[in-house]
Amino acid sequence: MDYSILRLKLISGVQWNALGQILNQIILVIGSIVLSRLLNPDVFGLFTILVVFGNSLNLLVGFGFNHAIIQNRDITNNDLTSFFWINILLGTLIASLFFLAAPLIAKFYNEPTIIPVARVFSLAFIITAGVTVPAAQLARTLSFKNLTIINFVSLLASYSGGIIMAMAGFGVWSLLFQYIFFQFINLILSLYYSDWSPTFFVNIDSVRKVQKFIKSLLPSQLVDYYATNSDLILIGKFFGSNDLGLYGRAQAIIMLPVTNISILLAKSFFSAFTHLQDQAEELRRNYLNSVKLVALLTLPVLIPIAIVSDDFVSIIFGDAWMKMAPFISLLCLAGIFGSFNGMSDALITSQGQTSLLLRIVISEKVIFLFLIIGGAFYGLIGVAIGKVISQLFSLFFRTYMQRDILRLSISGWLLSFNKIIVSIVIMVLSGIILKNYLLSSDIFVRFALMVMILNLVFFGTLWVQKEQIIFSVFQIVKEKLQKEFK
Repeated sequence: MDYSILRLKLISGVQWNALGQILNQIILVIGSIVLSRLLNPDVFGLFTILVVFGNSLNLLVGFGFNHAIIQNRDITNNDLTSFFWINILLGTLIASLFFLAAPLIAKFYNEPTIIPVARVFSLAFIITAGVTVPAAQLARTLSFKNLTIINFVSLLASYSGGIIMAMAGFGVWSLLFQYIFFQFINLILSLYYSDWSPTFFVNIDSVRKVQKFIKSLLPSQLVDYYATNSDLILIGKFFGSNDLGLYGRAQAIIMLPVTNISILLAKSFFSAFTHLQDQAEELRRNYLNSVKLVALLTLPVLIPIAIVSDDFVSIIFGDAWMKMAPFISLLCLAGIFGSFNGMSDALITSQGQTSLLLRIVISEKVIFLFLIIGGAFYGLIGVAIGKVISQLFSLFFRTYMQRDILRLSISGWLLSFNKIIVSIVIMVLSGIILKNYLLSSDIFVRFALMVMILNLVFFGTLWVQKEQIIFSVFQIVKEKLQKEFK
């Protein structure tokens, strides 16, 4: 693809993803807040148990086909059809096994009430299986506008239904409905917008075409997922559903901007990275810009929340969740380090180096498990501290391991982000001083002033330092507005 055309599609994709991200964040934040005020930590802890197991099995259902479809330029329509039916078969098989394993899950966590919920939850695997191929086809053709519409409608409909059920007193079933209904709407809309429908055709040779890619990608995804969520598994097993609910909600609300922004930008840049496999300089420039975009969209949210976590929890969740505040601060710090790693998987996978990704994931997750298990001896705070240290390790380890792809050393990477790092330091110092100065102010006024002033400090220092990504984003927005109002 001609680079100028690719650039236009990439800019369009980022614009649509940015709009979608804003809309989706609004729905996710409001939906999570309302559900948290309607349901207690025990309910969220109970459902988190299922989500931890369920999301890992969804990786098996997808079988790595989503990334393979986007990355491989030789995929045919027959290949897509074969992948679709193989996914459906895997989804049905895993759904059946999960249904039968419900009593074992309940016994492991000593939560007998989870059995009927787990059995209904198994339906999600079949629905998710159908989403993989049409969603990947949309990403492959850079149809980011349609992907944005699909996510927005699916979130709005599912959260609306979940909130109505929670208000009616359905407890954990309201969370289950939101989860399954989101997947169902996503499936229907993905099939509609992809302008693709499967025929009754399966060819095992289609799998062989992407076998090498999947062989390294799928294990790395599974190792990554289980290691990353080992803190939730340990807390659920040894601390109980109430503590799991508190920690899980803290992690979900804090990692929400990092995860969603990284995922949505990765959908835009993954395709671009793929097309730039033979253009090292352009690949490096696009990658660094993508990471800076993630940082610009997440740091102004996480840093103020970390500094005034007590105010944040009291205003957003209520006094019943105040024990969550210390976890919020620590997980914000983990999220800040994690935001710089948000595009790493997309970069490595787009270059077809899934074996490298597997080595990276195994190495960093061994460290993560060691830190989490060690931290567990000191309670939930110890687990959270272990997560912070592991994210910092991953940041430097991944930067080192992908140096050959980007032709960029760790010192070169740090130099590329020196202006953002300076802005972070100034923002944090300003926040500490401002918090003490506003200590006697009304909680709502204090929180609002902290967020506004610290954001002005962050973006102001970037502007003074003439950080190029700020001017690039400003220019894109300016051109877009001029085009709209011309």
